[in-house]
Amino acid sequence: MKTSFWFGAVTLVSVVSSVAASAFAAPMERHRGFYRDRMVEYVERDGLAFTERDILLGTAADMAKSRDAAGGLKALIIDQAALLWPVGPSGAHEVPYVFVAGNQFNVEAAVVLFNAALRDTIRFVRRTSQKDYVAFDLTEAGSGGCFSYVGRIGGRQQIGGEPECSVGPLLHEMGHAIGFWHIMSDAAQGSYLNINYDSIDPTWRQQYVPELDARTVDGYDYASIMHYDPFVYSVSPDALTAATIPPGIDIGQTEGYSAADVDAVKRLYGQVPVAVKITTNPPGLKVSVDGVERVTPWVAWWRMGSLHRLDAPALQEYGLFKAAFGRWNHDPSASPKSFQEWIVEPGRGFASEPVTSPKTTVLTANFVRLVEVQSVVGGGTHGTLKVTPETAPWPGTVNFFPQFTRFDLTATPAAGYLTQWYTSPSFIPMTGGDGGTMKASRRIGSRSPTQIGAVFAKGPGIVLQTTGIGDEGTVQVGLTIPGYGDTFYAFNAPDALDFSSWPSGTYKAKAFERSRSPTVIFVPQSVSGVDDPTTNAVTMPTEGQETKVVKFAFQKQVYPLVDVNPECGGRVSLSGPEDYTPVGTSLSATATPAPGIVFAGWSGTVSGLTNKVTMTVDRVPELNADFNAIAEPLRLTRISPNAYALGQGPVTFELTGTGFTSKTLLRFADGRTKAAQLINTKTLRVTMTDADFLVAGKVVASVATPLSASCVVDSAQVVIEVAPIPAAKRVTVREFYNPTLDRYFVTADENEAKALQLNPYSLERQT
Repeated sequence: MKTSFWFGAVTLVSVVSSVAASAFAAPMERHRGFYRDRMVEYVERDGLAFTERDILLGTAADMAKSRDAAGGLKALIIDQAALLWPVGPSGAHEVPYVFVAGNQFNVEAAVVLFNAALRDTIRFVRRTSQKDYVAFDLTEAGSGGCFSYVGRIGGRQQIGGEPECSVGPLLHEMGHAIGFWHIMSDAAQGSYLNINYDSIDPTWRQQYVPELDARTVDGYDYASIMHYDPFVYSVSPDALTAATIPPGIDIGQTEGYSAADVDAVKRLYGQVPVAVKITTNPPGLKVSVDGVERVTPWVAWWRMGSLHRLDAPALQEYGLFKAAFGRWNHDPSASPKSFQEWIVEPGRGFASEPVTSPKTTVLTANFVRLVEVQSVVGGGTHGTLKVTPETAPWPGTVNFFPQFTRFDLTATPAAGYLTQWYTSPSFIPMTGGDGGTMKASRRIGSRSPTQIGAVFAKGPGIVLQTTGIGDEGTVQVGLTIPGYGDTFYAFNAPDALDFSSWPSGTYKAKAFERSRSPTVIFVPQSVSGVDDPTTNAVTMPTEGQETKVVKFAFQKQVYPLVDVNPECGGRVSLSGPEDYTPVGTSLSATATPAPGIVFAGWSGTVSGLTNKVTMTVDRVPELNADFNAIAEPLRLTRISPNAYALGQGPVTFELTGTGFTSKTLLRFADGRTKAAQLINTKTLRVTMTDADFLVAGKVVASVATPLSASCVVDSAQVVIEVAPIPAAKRVTVREFYNPTLDRYFVTADENEAKALQLNPYSLERQT
């Protein structure tokens, strides 16, 4: 494998030191434990336990106590009143805060933006003597981001992380502090995202695991500040971790709270909206509401039960790009349509959805951002170029493509010429070459019109090539500049930069150890092609001399991940050091059960029931060892029926999975258990009544089997929808045809029927 690039004149360079693997000092063992009545997967870092990358659960010691214990609403929001912030002297809910360390300007700017968006409902205020408060204590340089608890935990709670944590990420963490989970954890995510789990660093996959006990407010909100960007924690710089359906819708914005974010906060803190807001992502585009074009956001005061038409243009002009309709936030269908008929339904009786308010009060039309892309060739008489996009241009356009579209490039220079890949502008580096047919595959990373292609050139210069396993466009190399001392100007390889204007003189070359993620590093192995191997010095050739080629060899190393379930059930030992392992190395793992417990199989990147496995490392090894009372892993895959209505009487539920025994119990998330009837190792039956469910809502349950007096194995969780006892009410429903709109309407309100018959627009009011 070989890629190369060359340096030339640059207008701006950055001084970048090597990033040691220890910067991601997190034990590479994944854990499970109970947190607020639900099972979570987490990792430990510096004595703290984190899930979903930036959600702080507490100390590692406290979480360890919950690992084998018997023991949400969303946009995605918490569902426990005790975790909310109380009303303060201002009349709004208040979050007292103090600044301890970090960039105070960023913190105060985030507070101003938070309060501007939410001050009528909840606001951050300077702490005086309040017992419960948030401390902005940003002291963890190298942590890779910021973090927070979810909701009010009581006493001092930290928003921590990088000292220079910027305003957008701070607003994200402040969202956690008032009760938000991540939007990607929505149980309906599969209808809205294509998630590439292979491209996500394994220590952070939890961020995309659905929160089954959470309830979505206002549909799936791509525009939420609580949604990650499409590349977050990718193990490759070019790999999307999450692509929207359809591709190219904006996600991961950090500019502020979306309309649905604000709506969810109001619902969470008891100010449920009664008007319906129609908006777009990105904001400010046009939609049609009941046949009238509206510039969003637009607010409608609609009567309960009324029916309305929503539509969006196929294409709109928007600044430097085009916007193409993608999908509505409330439409999970596989083939979403721009035209929607919307009935204003009452809430389901939950605190955040009272029957006196519409169930949904934000309707968002999501648009695909289309970027204009032109292919270019410099020095075209000295080579050929082929540019192939992964998809055709968007229908109705000539050269507009969804943002993040991948382009495959093949360039063949003439003899003696070099290839330089060209993109302008771009946030994604491109590769270069030193002659011969070169290929590249990159995604457009700009939201402005983009040029992509190649330049063919020759002349004196220094070519830097990267070779060896694990190049993958993620390594880092650097040069000193003559006359500027030994400061290395480092670049993420393979960048393509013009080499012709670099000054003459002697340079020094260096390769840096680079961490791509907590589990992947790239270690320099050797440097060749320099004039002085002792100092790695290389002199810039002059006119008429040949180009000098400096080659850097790198080695990709990965950190094995061990996951033992349950942790009290046994242990896993590795044949080599439990540390970063070069790709291509042979690695063996042995699972040893505790006395009286049975090894139940491997999962992850290995499989089988033999307690010892050997593999050739080609990616991050995920060594998941299951232990149980029998030689089957305990799994719960389905519960039928998955719904229950309070007042309906006893219902027998059938549980399907593997590894069941006569000791296996049904376990609710709050720690209560219920005996089950064993049919076979794959089937259980449990009869339940109102007394088992207690309240309406989403009830989360799992199955658990005691393995010893102090060790319990738990399955993944499933959810049962529990409906409240319906209030008896008899209404007359009338259907009629409106010729003006050419639609049929259904309503239980006789006055509304007459009004709509006379004037279909009479029941809407703009504010």
